[in-house]
Amino acid sequence: MVELLCALAGKVLELTVEPIGRHLGYLISYHSNVTKLKHEFHELQNEREAVQHRVDDAQRQGEDIEAKVQDWFTQVNEITELVDKFYEKETHANTDCSFKSCPNLWLRHQISRKANKMTLEVAEIKEKAKFDKVSFYKPPELLELQSIILLSAMLSHDPLIIDLLMYSVGLSLLQDVHSMKDAQDALDFLVSKLKASSLLLDSFSNNRFTMHDVFREFSLSIASKEQHGLVVSFPMLETLDLKRINTLITSIWDDHLPHNSFGNLKTLIAKNCGFLVKLVPLHVLISLSNLEELEVTRCGSLEMVFDFNDLNNYKKTKGSWIVPLKKIRLRKLPKLMHVWSNDPQEIFSFQGLRQVTADNCKRLASMFPASIAKGMLHLEELEIRNCGMDVIVAKAQVLAPTFVFPKLNKLELEKLPNLKNLYGDRHTSEWPCLQHLTIYECDGLEIFQKRDSSLSSSREESSYVKYPLLFHEKVIPNLKKLTISGKQLAAILSNDQLGFPRTLLNLKELALYVSSKEIFSVPLKNDFFHILPNLECLDVSECGDFIKLRPSFISLENLTNINVSFCSRLTSLLASSTVTSLAQLTMLTISWCFEIEEIIAKDEDDDVKNEIINFKKLRFLKLEELPKLKCFCSDNYTLMFPSLDRVIIRGCGRLSMFCPGDIHTPLLKGVGSGYETKELWETNLNKTILLLLTDKATDLKLYPEMRKLWVEKLPHPKPFSKLRSLTVDNCEFLCEYVIPAHLVKCLCNLEWLRVIPRLEGLTLNQKDATMLRDGQFEADLFDKVKTLCLESFVDESLSFPYSFLHRFPYLQQLRVEHCCFEEILPSQQQIASFKQLYVRYLDQLKTIWNDDSQLQPIHQDLERLDVKCCCSLIKLTPSFASLENLTYLKVSGCHQLIYLVTSSTAKSLVKLYTLMISDCERMEEIVRNNESEDNVETTITFNKLWLLELSGLTSLKSFCSQNDHTFEFPDLDNVRISGCDQMKMFCGGVVETPVLSDVQIDEDEQSLKEDLNKIIELLLSQKDATNMYKQD
Repeated sequence: MVELLCALAGKVLELTVEPIGRHLGYLISYHSNVTKLKHEFHELQNEREAVQHRVDDAQRQGEDIEAKVQDWFTQVNEITELVDKFYEKETHANTDCSFKSCPNLWLRHQISRKANKMTLEVAEIKEKAKFDKVSFYKPPELLELQSIILLSAMLSHDPLIIDLLMYSVGLSLLQDVHSMKDAQDALDFLVSKLKASSLLLDSFSNNRFTMHDVFREFSLSIASKEQHGLVVSFPMLETLDLKRINTLITSIWDDHLPHNSFGNLKTLIAKNCGFLVKLVPLHVLISLSNLEELEVTRCGSLEMVFDFNDLNNYKKTKGSWIVPLKKIRLRKLPKLMHVWSNDPQEIFSFQGLRQVTADNCKRLASMFPASIAKGMLHLEELEIRNCGMDVIVAKAQVLAPTFVFPKLNKLELEKLPNLKNLYGDRHTSEWPCLQHLTIYECDGLEIFQKRDSSLSSSREESSYVKYPLLFHEKVIPNLKKLTISGKQLAAILSNDQLGFPRTLLNLKELALYVSSKEIFSVPLKNDFFHILPNLECLDVSECGDFIKLRPSFISLENLTNINVSFCSRLTSLLASSTVTSLAQLTMLTISWCFEIEEIIAKDEDDDVKNEIINFKKLRFLKLEELPKLKCFCSDNYTLMFPSLDRVIIRGCGRLSMFCPGDIHTPLLKGVGSGYETKELWETNLNKTILLLLTDKATDLKLYPEMRKLWVEKLPHPKPFSKLRSLTVDNCEFLCEYVIPAHLVKCLCNLEWLRVIPRLEGLTLNQKDATMLRDGQFEADLFDKVKTLCLESFVDESLSFPYSFLHRFPYLQQLRVEHCCFEEILPSQQQIASFKQLYVRYLDQLKTIWNDDSQLQPIHQDLERLDVKCCCSLIKLTPSFASLENLTYLKVSGCHQLIYLVTSSTAKSLVKLYTLMISDCERMEEIVRNNESEDNVETTITFNKLWLLELSGLTSLKSFCSQNDHTFEFPDLDNVRISGCDQMKMFCGGVVETPVLSDVQIDEDEQSLKEDLNKIIELLLSQKDATNMYKQD
């Protein structure tokens, strides 16, 4: 019973006291609950603001907001609305005690209870604000489509899809892709959508596409107006390779490029970027903190590489930047004027440069600014070729600077016709580590100071001063390889007073080109006989005037390699007396020398009694493409080759023996052609060469010295069995037959037989020419013809057979006489070239060349023009013809000619040496002004004219009637005028004849004390007075 009462009491308490306690608690905790809600809601608002910042950043990056974040903001907005309403009710409720009223306990209870509940809800929502990420990136398809179509327009008219893919990936146009497969799929999808909209079209190939011209032009106009750079930020990129960007984009960089956008870039390459004008501006250069290599090729519009126009903005920082570049390569940039737009003045340093190359930059004014050149402490290689610069270092406001290149070991300057100096003012230079020096076709450059050169102040007063590249005070002790012209070498060797040959003491390799007739033929003192004591390699190439390596008094005792090639006039290489000094020679190569007949020739004054020539250490011998080589040596020497173990012979079709004397080659076991691994050997070198010719030759050209080889029976069973082509050239021993009876069965593979007549001159009439034109003849039948005369073409319906001239590829002189042609050479057709043209007794000839067009370049080879008795000829040449190679011009008996040439043609006669005009009755002036040059002052210079003869020109009034033309005759030395009764002056303008001393008029000779106009006027007036006196 007691337990029951206790249980009932507990239950009563649970149902009455606890609820009453809770309600009393809400009343008691009213202020506390409202305050907690305000605090929790304030923290929620802070969280909302923080999340909103993250959302704003993501949206600026083009990212989409996560759904859960958006739901959270919805919950925040809902609870915020509820809290605002709660505060509004709480404000108007009577919950506080006052003097006049008591609080509404029920309302107070309700608000406190609601505040507690809302506090829990706000806290729960606040806890949800801890998002790992608030957004994700979804590629905006429209933006991608716009970028793809713009890029497609910029590439080309029919770009490759693979190119579009590469650029799209490189420019980050395809988002949310993780592999090339993803990128390919994304691009295929975009291109298909653009094709579906007809913005892109199918092209002629499946791997290409195209675009309508209207859309392409519109897209390009957008690119041009917006001037967007193609390159965006790639902070981890190491190599940037831009190719074929042939668009209107003139810059590859964004003007607002973020700092360190390319901080990891090491290699920058730009190729075939057609409209690129400036490559690297300063603000970009600063961000390229790891750039080591720069290569620019075939950018046709590029004018400068480094744009330093904003340099003044960086001077204010009072700092300096070291650019880490190590290599610069610039090739085929036709408009490049500056590598550096101006001198960075030590604010920017390129002291890390090790290799610099510039090739085919015709407008490049100089290579380096002065401050850059002075700071290149690590430069190792400098190569400049085919550029238009006249100095390497641009002039600066520095007094007599010194340029020191402490680590430069290789300097190559090639084909720089304008180059005069390293630096355009007084300076010195030092090259202590220079080992390889190449100076090729830099004719204006003075390598070493000449004996009579002086850099005194008196020279500085002249308009132009030449400074040597290398100064004799600064010896180059490490020079090992030198490539220069033979003329430049002679200048070095002859400057012994300045000690220049000391520079060559350690020289090991010497390469010569465009040499004089004999290498080392300059006069030297006896103590300079050993100027090249350490020379090991000699390479002679492209020396058209080189005829022999001599003399013997220059010691070449350490020479190991000789290589001679493309020396067109070389007939023999070594004098027999020179060979004795070649004790260390191990390799000898002679190739592509088309006139060489023997390698060793006996000196005319050689009185050496020892007839043994010993090549003690020669191991390798190569004779290649020497079509006239008859033998190694034609004299009866004994040739010793104790070390020779390899011989290559090819393209020496005239070589039928090695030498007439004895040969000793104990180590040689075979002779090869260089193409086949198998070598031939037959007892000795003479027999082996004969075997090469008889058993291996497929093409053979017979010469007179091969009589014994061809006519007599050889020990070989089937000589010439592989012969497919046989050419017989001037072989008088074959007057009765070409192929001897014993060879008929051997020549089973012979396919071509050519017998070349030695025709050098040929005269054809109309019948002959028709027969040759229509007949079947060997293509090279007339290869030797140099003079062709066409005469007696009397059929007036025939045109000149210009197409027939193609049969004469080596024609030098063309003569046309006694024919009925009205025109000889049409200007629009290409015909065989010739240098002399004689036209005589063509009564119906009106023009030599077609009158309504200019001469083709093939006619500009003409050196001699002689026209006689062409009485219908009304114009000698077309109005704008160029005859820049003409040296001799003679015209006589052409009575319809009113003038000889126009002023335009006269300007081209820069090589004319002789001008003779006679018996042209209607000729009024020699030079007539072009209508397009009326009232235009001009100067016409006959640079080479030496003889001027005018005779029997009864209507001639002057050389030129134009008053505003100046005529210059710098070499004119002989003037003869006769039978020109109407001539009262030489010309209407100024005439200059600086070397003319005498003038002969009608056999009267007068010293020239005044200008030519006045002396002619004087002599002719004297003649008129004499004639009047005789009449009286």
